[in-house]
Amino acid sequence: MPALRVILSILLLAGSARAQFLASYQANSAEEFDAYLDAVQADGPAAVLVAAARFEQRWPNSELLAQVYDLQFRAFRSLGDAAGAARAGEKALERAPGNLPVMAGMALIFANGTRDPARLARAESYARRLLEEVEKFAVPRSIGPKQWERIRAGLESQGHAALGLVAFQRGEIRKATSELETAVGLAVEPDGSQLYRLGLLYGLQGRREEAANMLRKAARLEEPGIRRLAEAELEKLRDP
Repeated sequence: MPALRVILSILLLAGSARAQFLASYQANSAEEFDAYLDAVQADGPAAVLVAAARFEQRWPNSELLAQVYDLQFRAFRSLGDAAGAARAGEKALERAPGNLPVMAGMALIFANGTRDPARLARAESYARRLLEEVEKFAVPRSIGPKQWERIRAGLESQGHAALGLVAFQRGEIRKATSELETAVGLAVEPDGSQLYRLGLLYGLQGRREEAANMLRKAARLEEPGIRRLAEAELEKLRDP
């Protein structure tokens, strides 16, 4: 089915930078391809999950499952379902081990909000694997040098942010600070959670001016949840 392969390749390249980390897959029938498109074109994360589950049940051996699991992973994250995202992410990486954006997301999922040694070890493993894979990634011709530098910086930023969270949960404050500083420095666009967490780390070390600077940057971003947290911490700094 060469026509479907060509169409799907175009869709992957046109979709987003993350598609560059997936191979060119092939549907075995027009019906299978249409079902895949239902998941790609679904309106909102809940609809994506319904279409993806339907596809997985109907075509459990499809080559397109690598992309379908990627869609599931993103949809679960959009809904704030970390457990669902972790399950989908594991399946996505089993089908496409070189999917670096999923690897980055998995590192952050397992590092966030836990002190469980096993989860922290998994987070660190994903983060270090990500940083290693970025170094040896064979950049396709479809990605220009400047575009790749942005993609690479964003991925590395997420990897170092995850390592920073792991170090923080282990009580390694200086190491956590160093990793978050690297993450903030690499970020293509300001990341509110990174800025907020780095501000907290500076505050824990008595570096009040640096803490306030990071928290103000976090509060200025259009991220309501982070803004509220950052503003609350700024108030504590003003009135110790």
